[in-house]
Amino acid sequence: MRKGSVAIVGCGWLGLPLAEHLVGVGYTVHGSTTSPEKLAAIRAAGAAPHLVRLPLAAPLDGGAATEPGIAGGQSLGAHAAPPESAGADAALWACEQLVLTVPPGRAPDAVRTYPAAVLSAVLRYRRAQPAGRIVFTSSTGVYGGARGGVDETTPITDASDKVRKLALAESQVAAQSQRPYTILRLGGLYGGERHPGRSLAGRQDLPNGDAPVNLVGRERVIATIAALLDEPFWRKPIINVVDPDHPPKADFYRDYARAHGLPEPTFRPGGADGKVVGSIYGAVA
Repeated sequence: MRKGSVAIVGCGWLGLPLAEHLVGVGYTVHGSTTSPEKLAAIRAAGAAPHLVRLPLAAPLDGGAATEPGIAGGQSLGAHAAPPESAGADAALWACEQLVLTVPPGRAPDAVRTYPAAVLSAVLRYRRAQPAGRIVFTSSTGVYGGARGGVDETTPITDASDKVRKLALAESQVAAQSQRPYTILRLGGLYGGERHPGRSLAGRQDLPNGDAPVNLVGRERVIATIAALLDEPFWRKPIINVVDPDHPPKADFYRDYARAHGLPEPTFRPGGADGKVVGSIYGAVA
């Protein structure tokens, strides 16, 4: 049974298996990537592939939207599409629902470029689709160095660049979407071959061994997004998505190392008062 159309902007580590899952349950899926070599993988997942680069700025006031790779002083108009996708991605932006999984990046200028890329996607969708809904994947990193239990009602007070980047991107979705939206604040992601335990295996004297972990498996995130897309009405603008257990960091990473035959890391005590991310909604999926 056809469930409607979904655009996934950012078919990477999370977006690509999400596309495959949604195709499998009956959605018509369009997926985007910035890498030409990934188009075949999107097609293999059963989705229509699109090569899309998001401008680094897309103001509403008629200003110029600077495009990655274009020299300073040159720009695209605020309502222009990137050269390689002009006209070709109309079906992507016209989908009935949009899942925006653009990764925040770690480059020094990401505080500026990441929120601008998110804004660009929101504005394109707004212009192309008169109705629609938006799911935006953010991060529980927005709570920064908070201590103790936090949930969706916790004020964002950390002024670090990382938090500013995430909070500003979320504000772009909230202020500019002009349609129903849900922001998913995801815990640290793991799944498949990606697990933080691999990078810490064998490392010694790591800090804050008593700190609670706030992680979430990729399959849980995919199930949460799929459940949201199936809901006829959205009443939850922000949802934290984390695994329900928050073991101490030392226990979590040692257990992983033992289970996978890796050298165990060692930790110094501390961090027991670290943040524990929960949700006022409980489990969504």
